[in-house]
Amino acid sequence: MKKRTVFIIFCIIFVIAAVFSFFFLALKKTGNTVKDLPAVIPEIISRIVNPDSGDNPEGGEESVTGESPQGKRGGWFSGKTGTIEEEGAVIEEAITSQTNKDGSYRTPVDFERYGKITGDMYAWITIPGTNVNYPIAQSAENDSRYLRHDLYGKFANSGTLFTEHVYNTKTFNDPVTVIYGHAILDGSMFGSLQQLYSDEDTFERYDDIIIYTPEKELKYKVFAATPYDSTHILYHYDRFKDTGKVDEFLESVYTSREFSVNISDDKADGNDKILVLSTCLKGNYSKRYLVLAKLENK
Repeated sequence: MKKRTVFIIFCIIFVIAAVFSFFFLALKKTGNTVKDLPAVIPEIISRIVNPDSGDNPEGGEESVTGESPQGKRGGWFSGKTGTIEEEGAVIEEAITSQTNKDGSYRTPVDFERYGKITGDMYAWITIPGTNVNYPIAQSAENDSRYLRHDLYGKFANSGTLFTEHVYNTKTFNDPVTVIYGHAILDGSMFGSLQQLYSDEDTFERYDDIIIYTPEKELKYKVFAATPYDSTHILYHYDRFKDTGKVDEFLESVYTSREFSVNISDDKADGNDKILVLSTCLKGNYSKRYLVLAKLENK
């Protein structure tokens, strides 16, 4: 009898430990903290009850960054948040005024205001005529942080557009800067990129990308859009330390045999500053969908 009681107690302890370990690993994998647990438990339970629903019911992705030496990240939760979209409406009104009376640059983004929320927000991206109109963040400690967090540090299924501090600076002076974002089914974040740039007409129509920083406005011209494999670009090409690596990457894009590839006549080369918008390929979340643009106002 005593042995049976001990065995039952042991089993209970084992189950409790396993449950705690499971939730801890789930939090760690998505960059969340213990305080986010109440918000993400329903998602985890949903995945257990309905495992065939896929990793991305709302258009999130397994990993917006692609495979890396650290392994795949994200892929547990998906969804959307209206927080950033509400801020986007503000920036749309302010974009019309971009210079001071003396002609000097004046950012239309209230970086001072966002700086009080988080020091991680350092730029803003907009694609005129589309819903892409969001802040860009970069964590100095955890590159997975903004996969599932908003600028306020709260759990957010749609995350925040971000770059990786391990591979990119905040200056946009790197040979290739990669901005990651989730492909949400309602079109928010980077959810509209594949639809816009897979079509030849809209590929040409929405070929302008503007990046605002506190110090300058950067204008990019889209020159290519394509499905891509899960390669972590910045890691695989050694951060593009030489122009040969940039040309090698561009050649892999230009020679792509993927369906719905669009490439303009005005291509980029290793001497250009390249911006890559990276998200999941809808229909095959093990792949990426990339939009490439080159800096115009050098």
